[in-house]
Amino acid sequence: RDKVRCSNCTMITRKIWIVPLLFASIAFFVTNFDVLFQRHKHEPCSFLQIERPIILAHRGSRHLAPENTEHAFQVALEFGTDVIETDVRLTKDDRLIIFHDETVDRTTDGVGRVRDKTLEELRKLDVAHRYNITTDHGSSNATVHFPERGKGHRVMTLEEFLDKFPDAMINLEIKDSYIESAIEVVKIVKERNLKDEQRLIVASKFCPIVQHIRSHSDICTSACERECFGFAMLTLFRLYDFWHNMIFRSDPKVYQIPTSASGIRLSSQHQIEALHRTGQKVHYWIINEPNEMKELLRRGADGIITDRVDIAVQVFDELNLKPRSIKSEHRWSHYNPAIPIPEEGHLCATFWC
Repeated sequence: RDKVRCSNCTMITRKIWIVPLLFASIAFFVTNFDVLFQRHKHEPCSFLQIERPIILAHRGSRHLAPENTEHAFQVALEFGTDVIETDVRLTKDDRLIIFHDETVDRTTDGVGRVRDKTLEELRKLDVAHRYNITTDHGSSNATVHFPERGKGHRVMTLEEFLDKFPDAMINLEIKDSYIESAIEVVKIVKERNLKDEQRLIVASKFCPIVQHIRSHSDICTSACERECFGFAMLTLFRLYDFWHNMIFRSDPKVYQIPTSASGIRLSSQHQIEALHRTGQKVHYWIINEPNEMKELLRRGADGIITDRVDIAVQVFDELNLKPRSIKSEHRWSHYNPAIPIPEEGHLCATFWC
């Protein structure tokens, strides 16, 4: 009798757990009707047409060189990355610069919000000031080096970045919530040529940003946060294929997501296969360990976003996914922060972030 009672308790507990999840899912679809029921034309995008998995260099492979600098992007390309992943923010005078954080404190010799500074003021900062390497970890001889300080690393505008790397495929994340950022991206890209639209994909947490890009250009976009949440809920209940095929909705070309968020797994083989059945791709961040890279690739991941392009290239070579293409014989030092500075957390894909 006790066993039966205990079994019934377990079943009731499971049902109770499902109830709030169902309510959360219903609330999501009601509040995000505008995002989910908009379908836009298919955009061309060069690197999403690559049939093999790809390597995306996170902020220019930031563990090998100062992040989001020309030097970092060049290092990543020399190691053989397929795509440069980077970020843009608006300055006080409405210029888009290549920069990740909301403030300049973590990476530069300055302090304050990017949005509160003009481009001229930001140009004066050394964006490699805090990039450091520690040798002899764990020993009394441990030494901290700041190898790139004072070497002229300055912020770049988006225009300068596109011009310096005219042939590179680019994954551009808009960090701000301001719609002006999306307007400026579209304007800058359209002022150049169609090739720039085809070699670029734009990402943003904020759905209005992504919707503007989709509505006003042919630039590829990845899923915004609410779309990622919808993916998580639909695949949890094995409803993603039905939703995609039977209901009009927005159509991101790729999901760029962590392997899990708020306790919800996002990297199972059935989730990856669900996206593939609907003609979509998935890139996972931030993957720096070779075994994790191999496991995700085994499951069918289409891209690995990584700080360690050197490791990724080696893994891809071992799996015969991409030949090694290191053009430089320089042995780059691995970034190991001796002075820990809190970094802005990556955005997750659920209501409960």
